Amino acid sequence: MARGVQTKVLEAMAMALPVVLSSKAAAGIGAETGREYLVTDDFKEMACAIVRLIASPAEAEKLGAAARKFIEENYQWSDTSALYEKIVLEAAGRSAPSGRMPTAPGG
Repeated sequence: MARGVQTKVLEAMAMALPVVLSSKAAAGIGAETGREYLVTDDFKEMACAIVRLIASPAEAEKLGAAARKFIEENYQWSDTSALYEKIVLEAAGRSAPSGRMPTAPGG
């Protein structure tokens, strides 16, 4: 059972690889199905999608490029680390240094 954002999916997308995944693995990522990745919960459809991408390098490249762009625009380490720092400091009863506005990835 998939839980949380699947880091391996984000890594593949960041490498501009075409990604075919289940709806559970896609949950929380926020990319557009059919544009940045392909989503299906049917194993036969998943196999067909993979075969189609292998047979069509142009389609695979287009999907991978869109995935990479999505990651660049929505998942930056600086945003993630700033948000993490804010959460940790708040849990410790402190506030983040002024001038830094942590936001969630994609936000």
